[in-house]
Order: sequence, then C-alpha cells, then structure tokens
Amino acid sequence: MNQFTVSFPELRNIASDAFSYGPFLFALLFNLFITNWAYSIYRKACMRTDPPATETEKNTYRSYFWLSGWFGILLVVVSIGWWFFRGPGDKKPSTHVFQGVFKNLQDYERLTSTEFYLRQELIPKLHPEARQLRHQHFLIIKDKPFNDQNTFSLYYSKDPRGTDPEILELKYTPDPEPKYAITWDETLERTAIKPLYEVKAKSRFTEDPFTDVAYAFNPIGWKPVMNRELTLLNSTFFTLTNSDSKVTILQLENPSSHVAEKITALDELKKWNDEEIEAYFEALIPTESRVLVMLDLTRHTDRELASKAKQIISRVDINRIVAMDLLSTDQTRRQVAKETLFRVEQKRAEEILEKALEVNRTHTTRPEAELNDLAQKVQAGMKTRIIFPTGSVEGDRYYIRALWDSGREDVVVCLAKLFYPALQHTESLDKYTQKIASSQGWYIFAKEKFQIIRLAESAETCGASVTFVPF
Repeated sequence: MNQFTVSFPELRNIASDAFSYGPFLFALLFNLFITNWAYSIYRKACMRTDPPATETEKNTYRSYFWLSGWFGILLVVVSIGWWFFRGPGDKKPSTHVFQGVFKNLQDYERLTSTEFYLRQELIPKLHPEARQLRHQHFLIIKDKPFNDQNTFSLYYSKDPRGTDPEILELKYTPDPEPKYAITWDETLERTAIKPLYEVKAKSRFTEDPFTDVAYAFNPIGWKPVMNRELTLLNSTFFTLTNSDSKVTILQLENPSSHVAEKITALDELKKWNDEEIEAYFEALIPTESRVLVMLDLTRHTDRELASKAKQIISRVDINRIVAMDLLSTDQTRRQVAKETLFRVEQKRAEEILEKALEVNRTHTTRPEAELNDLAQKVQAGMKTRIIFPTGSVEGDRYYIRALWDSGREDVVVCLAKLFYPALQHTESLDKYTQKIASSQGWYIFAKEKFQIIRLAESAETCGASVTFVPF
C-alpha cells in the first residue's frame, strides 16, 4: 500500500501558492459555483409549471442570484487589489538583501555584529610566516525594503582578544555588493567605515622580482635580552606614581605588545600635560631613545596608531630634546642621540644638528668638529636606518627588502653563510645556497628592531642592497 506523504518544502510551497493566489481563486470559485447555483435555482423557478412558482418565490430566488452576483464581483475587485499590493505569482515571502565586503583586514582586527551575517575570506599567504590578511563578507536580510536612512551597527576591535570593542555604523547603499575599508579618520579622530573605490594598481609582489618572505629569529651577533619586560618595568630612569599607568605606557616600548595595547598607551599619554610628556621623552631607558620609539610609531602601518603618535610628537620640541642630548656631558645620552640621528628622516636629522650647532656656539660643550663630522655623515645618508613597524597579531614586525646579484658567487656565498643560521629554514647549507642563487631578493622580517638592523648591516656587508619597508 502506497503511503501519501508531503515533505515540508512541498507543504511550504503549497501554503505559499495559497497565500499568493488564494483571494483570486476564491473569487473565481464563488462565481463559478455559488453564483451559477443561485442563477440555476432562479431559472428553474421561473420555468416550473406544475405547480407554477409564486411571485414571492421568484423574488426570493432572484434576490439570491443578485446578491451572489454582486458579492462575486466584489470578491474579484478585492483579489485584484490583493494582486496589486502583493504581486501576482509571488510564491515566496518578500526577502531583501544587503551584502558587501570589508577589504584587507589585518590579522589583529576583529569584527562581530548582531545584525550581520559574517564570512571571512582568507587571502592566500605568500609564505607561512607572512601575516594572514582577509576580506570579511557581510550579509543583512530583511523582510522590508532597505532605504538610504538605514544604518547597521558593527563591533570592531584591534585587540586580538576582542576586548573593548568600539561600535561602527554602516550606512545602506543600493550599490551591488559594495566594498568598504575600515580605516582611521584623522579629521574625525575615530575609526570609520569608508567606501573603497578600487584603483587599478599593480601589487608590490607583481612588480618585484621575488615574493619570498623569511623570518629572522637569530641574526648573527645578536642575543635576545632575557626578561626584557621585567627590565623595562624596573627601570629607574623614569617613575610614574600610578603603577597601572606605568605598565600601560611602557607597552609603547614593548615590540611584542599588540596594536590595541599601544593605542591604549598613547591615549593614556595624551592625558598628560606638555611638561610631563617632555619629561617622558627626556628620560633614558635601557633599550633606545623614547623619542626614537615614538618617531618609529609615526610610521606604523596602523593608521590610528601612527596618527596618535604624531599628535604626541607635535606637543613637544622633539628636535630640541635630541639636540641637547648631543651636547650632554653624559656619554650615554650623547651616544643614544647620535644613534637617533641615523634612525630618522634626513631632514629632521639636519634640523637637529643645526639646533645643536646653534646652541653650541653660544654655550660650547662639545667640539664643533665633532658636530660637523656628524653633519657630513647625515648629509651623505650614511647608515640611515628608518624603520617601519608593521602590526600583526603577535606584535610588531620589522621588514627589510634585500636585493642581490645572483650571478656573483661571492655575494651568494656570503649571504648563505649569513642567512643560514639566522633565518628559519629546513634545507641543508648547499641547498640553501642554491636557493639564494636562484633568487634575486627576499623580504625578511624580525620581531625586534635590533635584530633587523643588525641583519641589514650584515647583508649590506655581503654586497646586498637593503631597504627598510612597511609590509
């Protein structure tokens, strides 16, 4: 015996058809059967002869026919109105969709929402150690049409843990699958969602003769500082009365701190008055000049972080601080200031030296020949190392682009001996040498500034051309 069954999708389609066509179908059936039946009994009454129908009986049946006829016409009018507002043949409930994509999100950026359906599209990495960028597709579904006044909330955080998210507003646009960028708006001083108007431009990877990325984990001549964070926190060169603020601010000097932690530290620093900020920059720390730390952050790949670092820099005379350190009787301060000259843009370095020479002429503390020698080296661009911190989920990274002549055996052998113990790899030394000989250059990154600077200097000694780059 066959059992008749109806699946849920079939039942849903039947119900949808009934919902769409029901009023017109009912009007049609009413006119075909009820009105026709009323007319038939009225006609029979008029034609009956034994016994003949009375006038009262005829009037009654005639009333049935008229009422059913007019009611049938009314039903047809109502069904036409239903079609007009509902849409004839619409078998499914009305569904409206707004979809798009947030492009090129960093690996440390986090998104969530109660109004969006989100799906991430990972951008293939060129190397296992490269940062994982992604596109975040979104979908919003409504049972009513969208309009230009519709806005939707999105929770956004630069902390990989997703803490302290900020709420961003996305405005509806009728464009088919619009593309957006989540970026820092320096004018409004807040993160904003902006339409991404794509411009045809070649990627750096299609222009360069190489695409490999290497990780410098142990450059020659460099040893990791043990208990680095403990050393920073116990520094006697600078003291804050609030221990929590001290820990927060010192995240600026910790390369392994997240972008969000550095932004929080900059926000804390912005609350200080100008005298306190100047004292902060003048204090010595065990690693490098705090002026240099902040100037490096102004070139950070994260726009919000870079913008806030520039705001801090603009509140004090950075050039004067470094110039006075160049004239200091403290040898440590002088050495730190000299190193700073070759880690900043040439124009700023020249301005620092000009100020130092001006002060030294009226209050001589250093031999003028010493300052002139520094000025000549700066103007020649010698040993300039301008670093571009690149944010990642593991903290900041520092990249160089190393190019070499693969046809020169001495350069290839020198680089192989340099890179083999310094970079992550699985090959033998011979295969590693062949790998370098078959390439024209690499991107190399480290998680410490001192690592990447030492590696860059060693690579240049081997004959490679090295450039510090954002990535």
